[in-house]
Amino acid sequence: MKMKMSARTLMSILCILSFVFLAACSAVNELLSNSIQKPTANVNNVRISGLSFDAVDLLFDINVNNPNSVGINLQGFDYDFTINSNSFLQGNNQDGLQIEGNGSSTVQIPLKVGFADLYRTFQSIKNLDSTGYELKTGFTFDLPVLGAVRIPVNKSGSIPLLKLPKINLSSLKLQKLNLTGADVELAINLENSNGFPLNLDKLNYEFDVNGRKWGLGSVTQGMQLNSNGSSTLRIPLSLNFLEMGRSVYNLISGDNNLNYSLKGNANISSGMELLKALDLDFDKNGSVNLSR
Repeated sequence: MKMKMSARTLMSILCILSFVFLAACSAVNELLSNSIQKPTANVNNVRISGLSFDAVDLLFDINVNNPNSVGINLQGFDYDFTINSNSFLQGNNQDGLQIEGNGSSTVQIPLKVGFADLYRTFQSIKNLDSTGYELKTGFTFDLPVLGAVRIPVNKSGSIPLLKLPKINLSSLKLQKLNLTGADVELAINLENSNGFPLNLDKLNYEFDVNGRKWGLGSVTQGMQLNSNGSSTLRIPLSLNFLEMGRSVYNLISGDNNLNYSLKGNANISSGMELLKALDLDFDKNGSVNLSR
């Protein structure tokens, strides 16, 4: 004889089955959750990949390890590069990366730190030879059951601070004067504010006084620019009044300040293999007293 099941009974059975199913799913999820381990990430290496008087290039090698037997997906990473605990460079990368089960991979984070922007932002470090930094980064993974998980990684260190050499007219001295010509000495000051010596390999110059050309040429003998010091380059100039005119004689024999223009470029190198040679242009003008 067939028995009819009441709606209330059927509903009770469905509720019991639903409860059992949810409990089973919860148990499975808990089991899977306990079996899935979070990946690890650490900074394996930091190196300077490029160095110039404009910027320093840093390359961070981050080792990412997957301890699970199944592959996981790295969704991307974010970073915050700080100086004196203040943010300087920020960014994120959304390039995905599949990491095999029980495998590891290296993720590289390249950063270019421009000195001009750095000194504008942190004026207190202008006179330092180096400054500390901290890289705060986080790697986001898409894990089974757990979903999106962010693993933080921090690294502290220091970077060198490079400053452009300064080139200025130091003095102009009269060595000899007669009716047909004069010998003068042009002294150029070169200042190196870096904590390491530099080499002046070549200097091309053009020197004008009151709109007339007094000197044009190149200095090719080497000169060392001491660390955190200054050096003086002395250039002899010969003036021919027969070619330049009597007005130049009157100018030199008087006591007035002379308006000058000094421009050119300097080839500067260092003993550091990584530091690129510098081709520095200069253009200075002002007034100078002709000393005797």
